[in-house]
Amino acid sequence: MPLNAVLGMRGDSMKEISGKAVLIAIVLVMAADLAIGLGLLVVLGSGTFRSGMSDQELLEWLDAVTLGTPNLLATALLGTLSTVMGGYVAARLAKRAPYLNASMVAALGVLIGVATAKDYPLWFNLVGFGLVLPAALPGGHIAARPKVGGDA
Repeated sequence: MPLNAVLGMRGDSMKEISGKAVLIAIVLVMAADLAIGLGLLVVLGSGTFRSGMSDQELLEWLDAVTLGTPNLLATALLGTLSTVMGGYVAARLAKRAPYLNASMVAALGVLIGVATAKDYPLWFNLVGFGLVLPAALPGGHIAARPKVGGDA
């Protein structure tokens, strides 16, 4: 059975994907995730950071902060919200097939995640991968809602 049929897509559905919109959304999600990661590093690691650490001590500090449960939980929550944003941006910019374009953000997010998931605990990877599509689709849904009042 063709992939289009399995996914319930019409034969021309792939033409509805806006590569530009999906790419812009992915870049924004990655930028947001980077900012989130750096912000969490400052907030969660500032109490234990000290100047003059050796390279080895700095690496150990970085691992302790980034792989600590508070950072992982905050990253999962805030990363999920950035994926909602990515689904919204892709759907809004594409101006067509909002759920399909939002789901393409999720698909690329999984591919990028597979490439970067090596050092994280299994539970974190499972939660992260499990939430990507359910997070991107509400963003597409928000973008697809008709505008109420004002200029349409």
